[in-house]
Amino acid sequence: MKIGMLFPDYGSQYVGMGKELYDLSRVMQEYFEEASTCLDKNFVKLCFASSESELALIENAYPALFLLSCSIGALLKEKGMACQEVAGYGIGQLSALNVAGSLTLPDGLYFLSKYAQFYQEQLETMQARCVCISGVPVDKVKKWCEEFRHVSIAVYHSLTECVVSGLNQEIVGIKDLALKMEAQISEVPIEAGMHSQLMTPVEQQLRVYLEKIDFHDFSCPLISSIDGTRITNGRVVREEVMKQLIIPIHWDKVMQTIADWQLVVQCGPGSSLKNTVEAFYPEKKFIAINNPDDIDELLKLIHK
Repeated sequence: MKIGMLFPDYGSQYVGMGKELYDLSRVMQEYFEEASTCLDKNFVKLCFASSESELALIENAYPALFLLSCSIGALLKEKGMACQEVAGYGIGQLSALNVAGSLTLPDGLYFLSKYAQFYQEQLETMQARCVCISGVPVDKVKKWCEEFRHVSIAVYHSLTECVVSGLNQEIVGIKDLALKMEAQISEVPIEAGMHSQLMTPVEQQLRVYLEKIDFHDFSCPLISSIDGTRITNGRVVREEVMKQLIIPIHWDKVMQTIADWQLVVQCGPGSSLKNTVEAFYPEKKFIAINNPDDIDELLKLIHK
């Protein structure tokens, strides 16, 4: 059975995420202890006993999601579950890199703390937002974006769904065009990233810190969120991490690449990636790991 792991992005976090697993797993507890030491942050309190607003802050959500996803991956490995491929949506790609053996926990936390700092500073200099548009061909949305200077497609979900990011006034213009086509529109947290040239100042600042991080060769391939190709070389992925900040995510291409996965496992809070998987593959088995029962179900499927 070919098993692949997906790792979620900002927006999937919630207070109490992973607590049942944490309470029963020494390996997860060790991950939390190491992370708390690395960033001098109490992750037990943050993840299990803070407020939703506090956890949602970029400086908290980014490392917390990374930590939880990585620790769940380590727990599954301890249980004997080996995956053949990994992929991550947005910052979830860093969690995928950790579980695939390319990025250490301290390096990932270090990078995300800098990313959160620089991105928050960038957001304070502009009024920007993201919206999801569905029910309209993405090629048409792309043409709409070309009519504006500071708006572009940030994420391609499918042929008829995408996320658009940009400056507020221009997003209003895009929404007006979409409504005329009777499209469905929903807000997406700007904290999830703009994946556009508006992120260039952040990307430039991060490059200095990225040079201090070692990316190792992989224990299993990473599916690129930019073009859907499989990556196993640590040198190649360094540039992949930076490109994702300033060019669109092609989650549609990731979905096409996982066609041969027989079991899809979400490592991270909630089940936010289930809908995109089911839109492409209604028949695929999907399990999100949030509590011990989920692990029991996963192991039964693997060993039956």
